Amino acid sequence: MTPRDLLDVFVRLAGLLFLLYGAFDLYYVVVKLAGLPTTSKVSAGEIARFVALWWLAGFMILRNATWIVHVAYRLDRTSTSNPENPQ
Repeated sequence: MTPRDLLDVFVRLAGLLFLLYGAFDLYYVVVKLAGLPTTSKVSAGEIARFVALWWLAGFMILRNATWIVHVAYRLDRTSTSNPENPQ
């Protein structure tokens, strides 16, 4: 595995972690809306906004992971280390 491939894996893992953190926060929204006692003083609406933010960021990272890696490496067009572009 090349360093570029490893970066791609880590970028996708970061996107997945954002999605999982959003799901974790969604649990608190459900608990608050169910009326169960919690120690949190944050409203369910505010937590729901953060769920949307985490999920949006996670989906954007997962969808654009290849582009993020490309920007990070900025390969020139004459490089043959990119198997998708063997020029």
